[in-house]
Amino acid sequence: MERDIEKDLLEIEGAIRSQTERNNMFTVSVLQRCYKLVSQLKEYKELEEQGRLLELPCAVGSRVYELYQFMGEGPWEIDVRKIRLEDLEKIGKTVFLTREDAEAALKELEEGRKA
Repeated sequence: MERDIEKDLLEIEGAIRSQTERNNMFTVSVLQRCYKLVSQLKEYKELEEQGRLLELPCAVGSRVYELYQFMGEGPWEIDVRKIRLEDLEKIGKTVFLTREDAEAALKELEEGRKA
């Protein structure tokens, strides 16, 4: 964990105490939100360091384009309903995030069959 985040949290805690003593509740409220955000950042950093933070290539509800081996009519549009880890290896091979990428891959497949 980066020492800077821990230091930031301690400094924010000190500022909250100081502003509470001065009865500056607006500033206290802002500092409390900052503390919460920095705490969340700390959690994400810890997950990243442990190799447990996963960045997905798309979100549920996104539209992706899939190539089917026996369908020569172009990429099929599919709305993502769920994301499974085993499906991630398909990205860039048979599933593409843009129609242009899918069409380019389909063109390569067709050229490979002709050769």
